[in-house]
Amino acid sequence: MKNRIKSILGMTFLFTCINIFPISVNAANDEVSTSINEDIFVVTGEAKVQRVAGKDRFETCVNTAKKLNSRSDEEKCKNVIVSSGFGFADALCGSVLAKKINAPVLLVGKDMQNSQNALNYINSNVSKDGNVYILGGEASVNSNIENTIKNSGYKVKRLYGKDRLQTCNEVFKELNIKEKTPIVIVNGFNFPDALSVSAPASINGYPILLSGKDTLPDYIKNIINGVKPSEIFIIGGEGAISKNIEGEINKINSGIKINRLAGKDRYDTSLKVNQHFKNNESVLLASGQNYPDALSGSALAAQINGSLLLVNDTAVNEQIRFIDRDKTDDVIILGGKASVSEKVQEIVEKIFK
Repeated sequence: MKNRIKSILGMTFLFTCINIFPISVNAANDEVSTSINEDIFVVTGEAKVQRVAGKDRFETCVNTAKKLNSRSDEEKCKNVIVSSGFGFADALCGSVLAKKINAPVLLVGKDMQNSQNALNYINSNVSKDGNVYILGGEASVNSNIENTIKNSGYKVKRLYGKDRLQTCNEVFKELNIKEKTPIVIVNGFNFPDALSVSAPASINGYPILLSGKDTLPDYIKNIINGVKPSEIFIIGGEGAISKNIEGEINKINSGIKINRLAGKDRYDTSLKVNQHFKNNESVLLASGQNYPDALSGSALAAQINGSLLLVNDTAVNEQIRFIDRDKTDDVIILGGKASVSEKVQEIVEKIFK
């Protein structure tokens, strides 16, 4: 209830600001310019349907982090996660950690210029005694970025391995998962299914583990032996995670319940995952064709106990069945109109009219 009131007050303030400081939208490149100090902007006339976006993936992720801040009682963050904006694997398994430590996920580029938005956010919004977790090796987040953060006085912890699977294992170790906790297995070489499960897995504290399609990695076998999960969720059809993976799990422990959540495509899988976990008070919509907006949005969805649903123009009519006119408090669209079209926004807005 407190968050709902805060959201309503925040919207009231924001629209007041918009009346005083007009926001201009350039439809050609989907850039938004504003004189309200680059704060969160909402490109919609409906209070229940909001769009959080920026001129690129880096600005969008910072605005998403600011949106998360607006839902918090704390003035500044104690923790923040930094990951590459040009690779999805590290941030995907990091979404559960983001929920655990109450941290936004910030995307950085391959150089300081593309990383400046994230660095500015850290300096302005993270407590000086705070922690910055970097996901991935120096090929993902280079040492210049790490050293800049350290020189600003923050404690930095880099979680990485020799590849995406070992990095995922290092993130898992940071979670300190209790025995019998369910785990989630996704294809670590494609992003849609993992994005769809990122919010409910994070909310429930179920680690997301990256796998290949046909063979269960040794690190996951070790986790199964150690955690003895009561249930294992496999996300996606056999084209993503083959039947052989189920066979390998059964060889380790035939008593584990295996629950495969899959649909006919990435959008149907996203819908089925979210219908299974039923967190539809807040629904975040992201492009199913690209990952950056949803990577940072997964942390926001988890923190507000919401769902992250993948959409496009042709799948939206099926996807909006998950949005409940009476039970859904708000819908947050992630990214500009090049990511999630105005058509999708208009269809969603009609639900609440």
